[in-house]
Amino acid sequence: SKTSDDLVDIISKCGNYLEEPLKFSVLQFQWEATHTGEIETALSHLKEQLPHRKLREIIQNLDMCRRHEANYEEVINDMRVSVQHYIKSHEECNNIRKSAKANILVMMIVGIIIIRLVNGFVDGGVFKLLCSNVIGIIIIIYIAVLCVAGIWQFIKLDRD
Repeated sequence: SKTSDDLVDIISKCGNYLEEPLKFSVLQFQWEATHTGEIETALSHLKEQLPHRKLREIIQNLDMCRRHEANYEEVINDMRVSVQHYIKSHEECNNIRKSAKANILVMMIVGIIIIRLVNGFVDGGVFKLLCSNVIGIIIIIYIAVLCVAGIWQFIKLDRD
């Protein structure tokens, strides 16, 4: 942004330092913008090709700067700070997910160990004892619901 005030030139220079598949998208944008002269269309195609919401937001902000003749350097510095905060919060969320998964797994293992220990003290087994009355059946259903909820949370954390 210090060497040029042309958005196509700025993005093209950044393309040299990118890895695939972003490099191809940026080079395609450069070719389309220089050969057709339709910068807005080229930016629109570039935004469609970008895989991440934050990258599309950056291109959209740069497009707004281009249209309103704003200072690219200030906007890029603000976006750099924004991206750094985004990456930091994303890493914190990943750490929280890993910790939650570990806690769920530990609770399930401890629960299984406790049931096995108690099973050794009861004649005929804990399950047979619990099935013999209504309160025991309610306890079994409660434990089953907790296990299903724990497994669901474990799977849900993987998808997020």
